[in-house]
Amino acid sequence: MIEILPIFNPSNQTNSFIVFNKEESKAIIINPADFTLEMLEHLEKANDVIEAVFFTHNNINDTKGLTKLKKIYDIKIYSAKKSIGNFECEQITESKHINIAGMDIFIMYHSNISVLFLIEDNLFLNSTYIFNDYNDEIYSKAITFIKDSFKSELLNDFFQLKLFPTAGTLTTLNICDEYNV
Repeated sequence: MIEILPIFNPSNQTNSFIVFNKEESKAIIINPADFTLEMLEHLEKANDVIEAVFFTHNNINDTKGLTKLKKIYDIKIYSAKKSIGNFECEQITESKHINIAGMDIFIMYHSNISVLFLIEDNLFLNSTYIFNDYNDEIYSKAITFIKDSFKSELLNDFFQLKLFPTAGTLTTLNICDEYNV
């Protein structure tokens, strides 16, 4: 069983998430943004082993907490890029399953700048803004992939997806509760 803790960073309008595997006392962090005292307190209180950091994209707003995290924890870093700053990453170059922290993480979509992944019925993505009907070429492949996936019988029959955007305004945090696709 997993628990997801959203942490909103008002200074740069980003959402970070800690995903806890309660059965194995392990966790991952998604887009750590600023590694704040609040985030550290949640991690220490849970007493879970932090095994990895995943990035949906490599914007500086989402990666600047990495330096502090690496000083405290020995973690793997998963990203669309080979490195973030001075840190080498496990570069995501294909759709696949990654088992870490006792969780099956399914990489549904990847590009040279962005990764979209699924943990159980929770879809982590760059921003809910990609669901708007604008034709920004950076997101066109991701938009097509997501829309096609939502139409597929597999996704419709087996689970309802909950969306967790990592970028956007404070209102995007409500997506976690309000949007069930």
